[in-house]
Amino acid sequence: ISLTPNRADCLSYMGIARELAAKLRRPLRTLEHLPAETKEKKKNQIQAEISPDTGCARITLLEINNFEMVESPIWLRQSLKASGMRSVNLVVDITNYVMLESGQPIHAYDKDLLKSKILRVRNGKTGESLTTLDDQTISLTPDDIMICDDQTPIGLAGIMGGKSSEVHSKTRSVVVEVAHFDQRQIRKTAKRLSFHTEASHRFERGIDLENIQKVANRVLQLLSATLKQGGQSIESHSLTDLYPAPPKEKLIALRVKRAQALLSLAFLTPEKCIEHLTALQLNLVDQTPDRLLFKIPSW
Repeated sequence: ISLTPNRADCLSYMGIARELAAKLRRPLRTLEHLPAETKEKKKNQIQAEISPDTGCARITLLEINNFEMVESPIWLRQSLKASGMRSVNLVVDITNYVMLESGQPIHAYDKDLLKSKILRVRNGKTGESLTTLDDQTISLTPDDIMICDDQTPIGLAGIMGGKSSEVHSKTRSVVVEVAHFDQRQIRKTAKRLSFHTEASHRFERGIDLENIQKVANRVLQLLSATLKQGGQSIESHSLTDLYPAPPKEKLIALRVKRAQALLSLAFLTPEKCIEHLTALQLNLVDQTPDRLLFKIPSW
């Protein structure tokens, strides 16, 4: 499947399923977000902070405490391999799988390697550097969006994590970051550094701002279910969601005569427009003889 840059909604299993359901007139089976099993839910020990004038519209932090890393199940490793990705460890594999499933990039940090109780999103500073997961040391600029513990950069937001907080086989507790970053800034940084990652590919094209907390819960659900099969349970978990300015609901009007002229389809009727767009899960909220008003889904 070759996607044009404006179809970021199809950069996921669910996006393709949604498109095929509309095309084939088949019902879409959405993910069943079952509650994860942990011994208790606590208040987050790690807090999120977004510095002013930073290209971050939302960040969710999921803490998962005290579990033993086990080998990823066969189905997970096979799914990643079929999608062109390699297996790393259970936590990384689950975050990669949920990214492929939802279209939302995710990053996990080893909680015990963080140097403060705050993960701060801010712009980079001239003279700062970061060693990335692939062992490259890069110089930062004020155009880069950084994830920092206290004042030290630990991740290049939307592109790649840092080596200093890498999740490994001995990791016992993690902080999972799910966020929304400005696509123009991500594109600019990735181009400057000649980086092209699965995460940057999606952020550069745009992601679903409303799906972020669901994605974090999906990671928790899959990790909990996998550990349960091995006789383990997560001791505790917590989730914080920093969402300073949720956007207004988007309504877009379709002028049927304009659509007929633009597409050279004189036989296009309002009924046919409604049929196609509601199949794509757009919600018709009002109509006149020549204008249809739809509420646009967040994706």
